[in-house]
Amino acid sequence: VPQTVSVPPEEEIIPEKKGNLLLYILFAIAAAAGLLLFIIAQKKRKKQRLFN
Repeated sequence: VPQTVSVPPEEEIIPEKKGNLLLYILFAIAAAAGLLLFIIAQKKRKKQRLFN
């Protein structure tokens, strides 16, 4: 019976790829959020300069 329990090597690779994909997606979201915050910060600075 141990043969049915053991996972074939082909299926073992799939979760790793999914994990990497998740990491890449999280990294992309973090990068996009950082860019958005940077742009918002610059816009606020420009507005402050105009008011001053």
